[in-house]
Amino acid sequence: MNKIFSIFLAGLLLSFAWPLRGQFGHEHGAMIPGAAAAVITAVFMAGDKWRSCFAQAVIFGSLGFSIGGTFSYGSQVADIAAASDFGDVIPQLIHVFVTGAVWGWLGMLFLGFASAEREITFRDTLVLTIVGGGAWLATAVFNAGPALAWTAGGAALLQAYNALWKRSRTVTLFSAFGFFGFGLGFLISALVLHYGAHGVLPGGWWRLRDQIWGFIGGISVLLAARFTAARGLMPAPLGGVAIRRAGFITLASLVTGVNVWNVYGKWFKTTPTVPEPFWPTVYLVVCAVTLAAIAFYFLTSAPEMFSGEGLTRTLRGSTLFFCWFLAVLAILKSVVYSGWDVWEPAFALLFIDCVILTVAIPWILKKNTVSLPEVPG
Repeated sequence: MNKIFSIFLAGLLLSFAWPLRGQFGHEHGAMIPGAAAAVITAVFMAGDKWRSCFAQAVIFGSLGFSIGGTFSYGSQVADIAAASDFGDVIPQLIHVFVTGAVWGWLGMLFLGFASAEREITFRDTLVLTIVGGGAWLATAVFNAGPALAWTAGGAALLQAYNALWKRSRTVTLFSAFGFFGFGLGFLISALVLHYGAHGVLPGGWWRLRDQIWGFIGGISVLLAARFTAARGLMPAPLGGVAIRRAGFITLASLVTGVNVWNVYGKWFKTTPTVPEPFWPTVYLVVCAVTLAAIAFYFLTSAPEMFSGEGLTRTLRGSTLFFCWFLAVLAILKSVVYSGWDVWEPAFALLFIDCVILTVAIPWILKKNTVSLPEVPG
């Protein structure tokens, strides 16, 4: 029962994170599912190694999934929903599957390197940075051709590097689960949207496309980790507390902070600007000060915060802050700018998800807690 419940919660966490990606958009929004995927491996997997490598997982997971934020697929999804003849949208369905597959492929490659049974090396980090940075520059900065093609090329290069040099079975398994899990998630969500739009499915739940493919993607992340663990492939955490400080700063301050900047752009850089600027300005200043204070706290905390029971408490608190902070920020981004008329059921679902995760994550962490090793300062 515990394993089934964990699968449900893993799906729930990514079904929470993926709509946030859509609300914030682009690469900064796409960092959120990557961070959530790292949380899934750390929280819902038993064993000290998974939790101990969370820091490197959240750093690389956020970067890997962020590259997919340049993809364009909205028009294909709209065509699938509107088409009366299923046969007319086969090309769009293929496009949606490939979009999800490539996104999951690259994101899970990054997460796989961070979770590999062989310690991530400087060469690995350099290759990931060059390939990921090259794909991002080509698509987000220089707009050089289809983002999907550049990202697929980057993923293929990383797959070849692993096959020829790294030779990690974990990377291979994670990439396979990412390709098929996220590809099927996108495809199933599009099919649900098509049949729902034509009255085959009751109610309006079928409109929650981001939640559906996020849920399936979250399950695929946890299954990838379980599949590797079942074969005796356990992560190799980097030593020292510095990387753990950096990982928690990434989760609680960096990923959240870049999306605060996104909201600032929405409120004050678009035309027209937010109608009553005083309180939105106060809110953004409070957010910036809070995130800076959290980063300072992690930089100056005692090493015990990142070892043993301290690591479990830090993971629990940081994850729940990450969820609640981004849920409120996402809702206010729309409501402050456009008024309460833009409220939608998906906003209420964000709060429901946060409540469930707030209750369940401490319980799951307690169930999965083992004796975690101390790390040198």
